[in-house]
Order: sequence, then C-alpha cells, then structure tokens
Amino acid sequence: ADKHATNHVGLTALAVAQQHNIRENIAILQGFFIPVISNLKHKLEKQAVKYVIKASILVFQNMDNISADDRNALLVILGLLLTATYQATLSPPGGVWQGENTSKSKGSYDA
Repeated sequence: ADKHATNHVGLTALAVAQQHNIRENIAILQGFFIPVISNLKHKLEKQAVKYVIKASILVFQNMDNISADDRNALLVILGLLLTATYQATLSPPGGVWQGENTSKSKGSYDA
C-alpha cells in the first residue's frame, strides 16, 4: 500500500487516525511516517522500480531475435534463480526451530 496515498478529502491514513483519535492506529502509523526515513524509503522504492524496469527492458526487448544458445543460457540462469529461491524458502539460513522433543524416539538406547 502507498503510505502517501490520500482519500478524496486529501487526508492520509495517519491524518484520518488522528482526526478520529484512534491511538493504537496512530502509534502504528507514526512508525511508518518518520519524515526523514519515510522520504528516503519512498525515494529508494522509486529508484528500485526504475532500475528493475530498465533491467527487464534490456533483458527482454529483443526476445524475438535471441539466438538458441542465448535462450538456453537465459533458461539455465532463470532455473537456477528459481531453484535457489525455492530452496531458501524450504530451509532458510539459520534453519527452522522445530521445538523441543521431549518424548523418546523409537529405538533409542538412552537409559
């Protein structure tokens, strides 16, 4: 959601919460509306979108004229990226905490 979006009256979500004096929402929204950080994050988001668009144009603009070798290389790279993403979601760095196992497993030789 765009935190700078306004309603038909021109009020942001924070302004509406302040107008209705909803303290819980004000506290949550103020964390997102620290002026310096909010403006910097907004600028970075715009730049990231701009660079992603430029990169996708460079990669995909001549897809009709791409050679078979280049197409195969692109498919291998995309496959590796998808595999790495899938693996990272299944077993994130640091692992997943499974909880304490207090029951003895079958075949345990512990006294």
